[in-house]
This record gives sequence, structure tokens and C-alpha cells, in this order.
Amino acid sequence: MDETPRTPQQQEALDKIVEDFNDAVSGGETDPDTWEDARQVADSRYIKLFGFRAYNQKHLEASRQAAAERRVAQQAPVAPTE
Repeated sequence: MDETPRTPQQQEALDKIVEDFNDAVSGGETDPDTWEDARQVADSRYIKLFGFRAYNQKHLEASRQAAAERRVAQQAPVAPTE
């Protein structure tokens, strides 16, 4: 979650997007198509609510964070196995 200021109505709509996404993918053994369908619906709703520029910015931020986490994980020493 981020600290972006939002109106109560925007926050309520965003919470509903998250809730619906979680409901769609929380069925235990979720196949990739179900996850992808839920992602597309959530993305579309986010874009309608906040616009493509905001969506693109969040996507870029998430990509940068994932890349940084991957670099850290790759640099972490591997514990010896016995």
C-alpha cells in the first residue's frame, strides 16, 4: 500500500478493487488464466478510477521495486547445506 492521498470515495473504490481481486484468486489452486483475468479486471478498474498515467506510474514503481529485491536476493550469501 502506498501513502498517496485519496478521497474517501477513491479509497473505498480502491479497497473494493483489491477485495474483488483477492476473492477471484483466493480459491486455493488458482490457474494462471484466472489470475490473469482478475489482474486485467483490476487494472481496468484502477485505470478508470485514477487514469492511465497513475496506473503506469504504479506499474513502473512496482517493477523497480521487484528488480531491486531480485538484485538483493541474488547477492545474498547461500547457506551451506549438509
